[in-house]
Amino acid sequence: LAQADLMCLRLCQNAAPRLDLPVSVNLFPSTLLDFKSNASIEILRGFPDGKLFCVELSAHRFLGDPSHFLEPCVVLREHNIAIAFDDVGFGRTSLEALIVLEPNYVKLDPTYIRGIADSERKLRQCTRLLNVIRAIGAQAIAEAVESQKDLDTLRGLGVEMAQGFVWDEAVPVK
Repeated sequence: LAQADLMCLRLCQNAAPRLDLPVSVNLFPSTLLDFKSNASIEILRGFPDGKLFCVELSAHRFLGDPSHFLEPCVVLREHNIAIAFDDVGFGRTSLEALIVLEPNYVKLDPTYIRGIADSERKLRQCTRLLNVIRAIGAQAIAEAVESQKDLDTLRGLGVEMAQGFVWDEAVPVK
């Protein structure tokens, strides 16, 4: 998996100069362990200066002690690469990984977002999760925002970033 992830990272590196958008790449947490090697660090050095770049890690894929990932996260930050945890709040999300690794961004799982405006339970759960996110100094990103009501509720909770079909439906690539 690490080799495939690193190949994708290299492709993103090559495409980054042509994009006028922030670049974000999903990686398996286990791939982070490879960032102790010189070859992986060379990939990081190849990103254009000033280009916002973020590595997204699926939060429920952390296995074992998250402190093993601390050194690679430091290397990413030394290269001005932000870290986002994806799918937080669902399944086997590790609270310990959030606290130890202190990601820059935390992407809230759609399970907590869809229908939040009409669910006191989801509202309470999301509020608690946002308290943890703010305590570690990260920014929350709501995923799968599909209604204006949900967006308004999230804004009321102080969520500043979101993604979803409330803005536009996905369209096929031609």
